[in-house]
Amino acid sequence: MIDKKALIVPYSNSPIFLAILEIRFNNSNLKDIEDLSKCKNEVVKLFPNSNKHIINELKLDNLGEGEPKISLHNRKVDCFLYSSSDKLSEFTISLDRLNYRQSGPYTNFEDFTDTIKKVWLIHHDLLKDITITGVSIRCFNKIEIHEVIDDLTDFFNISIQVTEGIINDIVTSFSIRYISKNIKERKHSIVSLSLEPSTENIYPFILDIDVHDESSIPNDPELIWDKFESLRNTKDNLFNNILTDKTKSLFK
Repeated sequence: MIDKKALIVPYSNSPIFLAILEIRFNNSNLKDIEDLSKCKNEVVKLFPNSNKHIINELKLDNLGEGEPKISLHNRKVDCFLYSSSDKLSEFTISLDRLNYRQSGPYTNFEDFTDTIKKVWLIHHDLLKDITITGVSIRCFNKIEIHEVIDDLTDFFNISIQVTEGIINDIVTSFSIRYISKNIKERKHSIVSLSLEPSTENIYPFILDIDVHDESSIPNDPELIWDKFESLRNTKDNLFNNILTDKTKSLFK
């Protein structure tokens, strides 16, 4: 069991504006996606707005015989979509994954995951025989620097180094991206830091942290959420290691 208290980052003003959680699975028993609608009556108590995502295949006829005719066929449901009353939280579920996203103010990890844990339990009996093939957490952080930046390393522990004379004009935007892998544990992280166009000496950065665990486990809620706690720890460590103390002070 992971010690949750040890993983909490004490930021009272979180810069996260979009958080995404995903559970991927192999489903050998549930063949008809409409079976997922059996859980709808319980799910809409938490996410009152519901819909279906429909896909169609594009078919071309009369190729080589004059003007081709385009038609849509094999119309089918791709996934079910649910959202909260304020549309800030939403999730989709299909035959191979559940994807949950929360926009707007982010309080803490427990609040972020509380509702989706309930949704997963609602579907548990229907999906009890699946194998979890991967889980992931992705968080987008907006970091605004309200001063002229002479040295990027005053704010971030990752930066771009350019040979003198290569760039002679003012840099108005840039992006850094790297991927790190733990092959033994089947985990990887994707980190991106981007400078968006600035206005009135406000320099907005987007720090995108995307952490994955691709190892397989049974559909045991305790094992699943332990994996998410581990990814949370990875995400928090990345965040804390990338930002300097000067930047962290903006969120305390």
